[in-house]
Amino acid sequence: MPGLNDLLRAYGIAFSDGVWKGSFSLGTHAANIKSGTSIVEFPQGGILHFSQLQDEALSLLSGKHASKSVGVLGLYQTPGPDAGRIGVFVDSSCVDNKEDDMSCWCVVGILF
Repeated sequence: MPGLNDLLRAYGIAFSDGVWKGSFSLGTHAANIKSGTSIVEFPQGGILHFSQLQDEALSLLSGKHASKSVGVLGLYQTPGPDAGRIGVFVDSSCVDNKEDDMSCWCVVGILF
């Protein structure tokens, strides 16, 4: 995560060092988050979607279970003459070709 956070810092975007799992829905689309981080910083004017996820690290390390509403999908339009769009999602296994669950592809489609 440090490398991605360094890259995104200029835009006010940062991922956490936590590990989360659960499901995420946006309108009629739903996706599984197998194991991902969370978005902890996002610029004003952007759209940040939250979902109630389980703290996977806490569960693995202590056997305790806890959940929390965390940022899972962020969309941001950069300002200015060279404006562009940034989309971030917390689970990279979504685009891993080893993944059998294709539910997250609806989320990837939203980013484009």
